[in-house]
Amino acid sequence: METIALISIFLIIIILANVAADIFPKVPWVLWQILGGIGLASVPFFPTYNQDFDPSFFMMLVAAPLLFYEGQKTPFKSFTRNFSAILNLSGVYGIVTIIFVMLAGNRILDWPLPILLILAAIVTPTDATALISTTYNLKLPNGVKKALSLESLFNDATGLVALELGLIWLQTGNFSFRNAIVTFLISAIGGALVGFIGGQMIIAFRRLLVSRRLNERLSQVLIQIGTPVVIYLLAEELHVSGIIAVVIAGLLNNYEQNTLQLTSPKVESTVNTVWTLVSDFLNAVVFIFLGFEMTRIAIRFTEDHIGIANLWSALIAAIAIYIVMFILRMLLISRTDSRNILRLLARDKDRKLDAQVFAFGGVHGSVAIAMAFSLPYLINGKAFEYRDRITLIVALVVIVSLLVPMFGLKRFVPEIEPDFTIEEMTTARNKMLKVGLKSLRSQELNPRTREVAIKRLRRQVEDDNAEDSNRRIWREYATKIYKVRNEAVQSAIKKGELSPEATELYTRISQITEPFMNQHLIKKILFILKFKIKAITAKKLFESQNSETMGLIQRNLLRTQKRVEYLDKRWAEYSSNPDGTISLSAEKEIDSRKWLALFKEINKVSESAVDDYLKAQVKDKKIDLSLAQSLRGLVIRDSNEWRSATTSDKQINLALLTALEHETTWLANQRDEKLIGEKLGQELYEDLSASRHLIKATIDGFEE
Repeated sequence: METIALISIFLIIIILANVAADIFPKVPWVLWQILGGIGLASVPFFPTYNQDFDPSFFMMLVAAPLLFYEGQKTPFKSFTRNFSAILNLSGVYGIVTIIFVMLAGNRILDWPLPILLILAAIVTPTDATALISTTYNLKLPNGVKKALSLESLFNDATGLVALELGLIWLQTGNFSFRNAIVTFLISAIGGALVGFIGGQMIIAFRRLLVSRRLNERLSQVLIQIGTPVVIYLLAEELHVSGIIAVVIAGLLNNYEQNTLQLTSPKVESTVNTVWTLVSDFLNAVVFIFLGFEMTRIAIRFTEDHIGIANLWSALIAAIAIYIVMFILRMLLISRTDSRNILRLLARDKDRKLDAQVFAFGGVHGSVAIAMAFSLPYLINGKAFEYRDRITLIVALVVIVSLLVPMFGLKRFVPEIEPDFTIEEMTTARNKMLKVGLKSLRSQELNPRTREVAIKRLRRQVEDDNAEDSNRRIWREYATKIYKVRNEAVQSAIKKGELSPEATELYTRISQITEPFMNQHLIKKILFILKFKIKAITAKKLFESQNSETMGLIQRNLLRTQKRVEYLDKRWAEYSSNPDGTISLSAEKEIDSRKWLALFKEINKVSESAVDDYLKAQVKDKKIDLSLAQSLRGLVIRDSNEWRSATTSDKQINLALLTALEHETTWLANQRDEKLIGEKLGQELYEDLSASRHLIKATIDGFEE
């Protein structure tokens, strides 16, 4: 139960972090996740995790899947073509970094050399995913961008082998440089062989499933998710590098996807989607754990003077270590004479800029954190007293490496210019929508199915326009539009322009929505809570045996019953036929027509007022046309959402699927004739593809 509660809390933090990153896009999402972990650790009553937990599970269940996925995303040809450059960046440069960090740590911390080797090994690996979170809007030079990606793929293995050597040195008290080199080579080569052989065996098994026509999505997803865990366990049992093994297995999977194509496009799409979700979740868990553990350690350190001194020394050490690695990375690129690395950077014209970007790009993330969390609690049967201090320094190095490029890189590289403008996107979507609407109108559909399908297809453009517009302004005008609608209907009621039935319907709706819409977010939450409390209170009162309370409830129930009888009478007068008999389906149809007529009567007044208001806002240049369209769509959706329940969802989805196919054909023609840019066309195609897959899945659900 505690594990389920912890996972639920983590999911909530991830959601809140994503929302915060969406509202404040200049702050990387990983920093919001770290802040979520800090907030969680600051809760006094929140328990710490059980220290009986085996730290090696963190590497197996978090680091291994993440690195497998990174390998799977890396083109196999790029790996083979740049193999020598990878050895230099991940192997040679990684070892040099470890040596210099040890020297710097020796001057600052005065720790034993095995502890310094452990610390240096953990802070050496870089993280391409964390780098993307800080540089997603910056135009990095292509060569150095590729170098950073390839470096992060294998320097994790360098750090892990060095970490293992440091732990052996600490436990035995002996260190042999020759044995270290031999151990490194055996671990790296052995890990590569295990990853290659194990990966080939799994691919052969998948090929067998395909040949027997057992290419089922669930099986393929489970095989993919389980592959890194199995490969990692096998490699570790053979005492070779599990990290190199899972990366090699990931590269083989990339080769299989692009060359062998064992699975169907539908299965491959599902697998890729699942992997993206798993990767995002695991990365988020790592950074939340980082903020959580860093805060808990800091709180423990502040309990005495020695702890406070350790806290300050950890901060100074983290900054110093990052500066050493920053300078070293800059010198390694600016002074390199390696042909392989120079060939990798050949497309970039400015070597100095490459060196600066490469230095800023040394962002540390998931693997470094996972390595810190994998440290044992006991060494030779005694508590590992340096564990907390190492974890804290690693956490601070990770945070510094995220903050520095976030502010520093903007001085050297420009921001990415959009491949297309919002206006171009809106224009293309509107043209595409016309094609879809033409398809719907040409299909043989009953009027209600066509009407609902058209509303849903329009939503495709309206929602996207709303998403592209400034959200704060959109929310502000959405509230204003509600007030315009309300004032228009109230005016019509006073003038007697609405029937008594329509007036009664609108009054009942506004009694619920008006108090809610006019409040700020906090007040809305309190408004909801008030009704929840009332519901709970009513339940408690009902369960009570107090006669006075029961009398009050009975009076309320009697009043409600009379109201229901009155409405039923009115309903019967409206819906009964001359013979006094009516079937259930016919009654539902008449009821639906009654509500449709009442809503149309209200909408005729309110939508006219909204149209006039939006036209005036556009004319005064207070909002643009795309925002006005999305706001107009808001009114349409609010007014007609209920209609979808009166027609067959399957018929609607089939009609929509046909319309989307016509839109896809139109888009392909536009791209072939160069009437739409490549990037814009790709964006629109991905939207259409996602919509088609969703509708197909819905139709399959109906058929099941």
